[in-house]
Amino acid sequence: MADKPQSTKLNPGDVAPPGTPATGEGPCPDCQGKGQINGQRCRTCDGSGIVIQGWQAAESHYAGRMDLPPGVTLSVGDKPAEADIEALADGLETFNEAAWPGHQPWEEFALFLRDAEGRILGGLVGQVYAGWLFIRFLSLPQALRRHRLGAGLMTAAEDRARTRGCHSAYVDTFDFQAPDFYRKQGYAEFARLPYPPKGERISAAQAAHGDGAVTKGPIALRAADVPPRARATSYPADLAAKIAGREKRVLGDLFGLANFGVNLTRLAPGAASSLHHAHAKQDEFVYILEGTPTLVVGTEARLLSPGDCAGFAAGGAPHHLVNRGDGDVVYLEVGDRAPGDSATYPEDDLVATADPAGGWRYTRKDGTPL
Repeated sequence: MADKPQSTKLNPGDVAPPGTPATGEGPCPDCQGKGQINGQRCRTCDGSGIVIQGWQAAESHYAGRMDLPPGVTLSVGDKPAEADIEALADGLETFNEAAWPGHQPWEEFALFLRDAEGRILGGLVGQVYAGWLFIRFLSLPQALRRHRLGAGLMTAAEDRARTRGCHSAYVDTFDFQAPDFYRKQGYAEFARLPYPPKGERISAAQAAHGDGAVTKGPIALRAADVPPRARATSYPADLAAKIAGREKRVLGDLFGLANFGVNLTRLAPGAASSLHHAHAKQDEFVYILEGTPTLVVGTEARLLSPGDCAGFAAGGAPHHLVNRGDGDVVYLEVGDRAPGDSATYPEDDLVATADPAGGWRYTRKDGTPL
């Protein structure tokens, strides 16, 4: 094999002669050329403090590190043509078919919501392959997020995937997007990837029984292993501080339970289960697992301990739990999802009304929206 040509220094934007492993070096923007960030090796420049600037320089630089056969070149670029991407996909699929004859081919489908002029307002893009449905995109404008359209699109996509032989489904979402929504659709979280500084990316899936029937979540799981709900509360910011220290693990949604909710809730010392409230149509129940919370019903207070339980019928007195002890309190809470529910808060300037999507709309007592 012939010796590789010597490296040639390039400036950003220069065009390198074919086969020239040019460096096209510049200071790394992440570590400012120091090679380290907070005492750790910079991953962007691999500790060198320099990076390759410009695609032409990059092509020559990396080609110089490869043993390219005669007639083979390296090209690098942003926004590759769809046909070029398909060439890679076709090559991979040829390999897969040889190793796995007759497996379900890759297909993409879409469900669109359009206005009267045919303009796309929202929708879902799904991909099916080898028995799995992947929810690639699900997008709805704010004005359409209280009509159960998201749940309807998910159901339609899952039904369509089943007709293509899919037995399971999975989705990725950021923790600031819709993890609670997907949990309500029966998707169980199985992985998280950090995306600092914004948050985490969550992967969730529907599993399948051994007979191939898709389940709405796992068969069983350890409640303590379920991650806490990403959003601590939906209360307005000026009232959310009253329940600081509350941590909920949503359990029922993971199994696709639609008629009632089940949560494993932990209260740090000083935290409350909720604002002092009463529901118009929802029944609630709590069972104490750990700690000694104080149950406040109307103006009466009672100390509870592990093994105690309490129920709150719709239309009853306002109630909540408060942890006035030194240790954590852990309890199970169960509540139905009666449509048209509302909640009143005698100690706070707040009224809540359940929306069709399963959330809450808050107003002040004079009707001012929040």
